[in-house]
Amino acid sequence: MASSSSNLEEDESLKGCEFYVQKHNIQQILKECIVNLCIAKPDRPMKFLREHFEKLEKPTTTASKREYVLQGI
Repeated sequence: MASSSSNLEEDESLKGCEFYVQKHNIQQILKECIVNLCIAKPDRPMKFLREHFEKLEKPTTTASKREYVLQGI
């Protein structure tokens, strides 16, 4: 019985993880990041990745800024 309870907890945890990844569009963001990395082939890939994600965090358009304001960020 303990194993079925453990399996249920694992299933729920996995579903929660899948929901989180979908909600935040993580799979597409990572895919685009890896494609950009492979195209650029930088000598310092970690620096490239850090800068890539820093750019994603910054609102680049007025619409993006408006979303941040509306969300209270």
